[in-house]
Amino acid sequence: MLSSAEMAAARHHTYTLLSRLYHEGVSAETIPYVEAIPTLARHLSQFDDFAATHHGIFRFDIFPYESMFRGTTGLVGGLITEAVGAAWHSSRIMPPSEPDHIGNEMALLAFLAGSEADATVAEKPIVARQMQAKQHELLMNHVLPWLPSFLTALRVNGHPFYVALADLTWEVVAEHMAARPPLTDLNDVLPSTPNILDDERSSIKDIVRFLAIPAYSGLWFGRNTIIKLGRDCNLPRGFGGRIDMAMALFRSAVAYDEVETLLSAIGALAAQWSTHYRAMQTGATHLESFIALWDRRVQDTGNMLARMVQIVTSEPLNGNSQLIREID
Repeated sequence: MLSSAEMAAARHHTYTLLSRLYHEGVSAETIPYVEAIPTLARHLSQFDDFAATHHGIFRFDIFPYESMFRGTTGLVGGLITEAVGAAWHSSRIMPPSEPDHIGNEMALLAFLAGSEADATVAEKPIVARQMQAKQHELLMNHVLPWLPSFLTALRVNGHPFYVALADLTWEVVAEHMAARPPLTDLNDVLPSTPNILDDERSSIKDIVRFLAIPAYSGLWFGRNTIIKLGRDCNLPRGFGGRIDMAMALFRSAVAYDEVETLLSAIGALAAQWSTHYRAMQTGATHLESFIALWDRRVQDTGNMLARMVQIVTSEPLNGNSQLIREID
């Protein structure tokens, strides 16, 4: 059994590796460490190009920032990013340029765990406990509030290595939090959701915006998801960023009279995400409150989409339809 200093040192090394993998993917420097972890090593042969795969996932499909998953603007930055930066300052470290990047949050955990290990070895229990408290605060306030959704996005994306990396990340964080009491008061973790179906001014743009904000919809509506929806529904989805592609996909559905088909496909996607969320609770019941937050969001989205299907099957699909109307 590991001593407290050894456990803290092990977390330091593990979070350091996670940080590097999220920042840069597999590289010549990290391959020896990846090969030492069987759950990751078995997927190394499935890369055509380490750098290209990492770039494709984290630059074009899934944006790995807390502010993207918890915020309501669809942009990186703002109050959430500032709050993470403050956590760096409170540890007397200058924050990096993107403090809420998952790799940087893992890096801060690595630093704090390493400081805990050093303090324990130096027989400074007060400092060690302070470092433990800072780790717990960072996990509770910034890592866990968005980790279930971000990791599910990686699982749905489907690249075997990054699915395994998501599983490892959850296992590490769940183990770290195992000795802590569960938190049930999470009222401020996610913003309140707009009720777009009860607003007669709602349009396609409002539907797309709702789906594109994970904190509202409970899922990540990324480029690969939109491409797959277009392929499955036999609809063109255009090019550009994910918002433009989603708008083009909905316009195509209207033009080809396939709105019901598209909404049903997105509803099936929401059900898939809910299944992933529930699976995360296995072996991590102490983190159920964080998972349930996201599961409720995606289930509400599924219910909203089912209502939309009822609307389009009962309304004529013309320019005056509440569901398909656009606001210039």
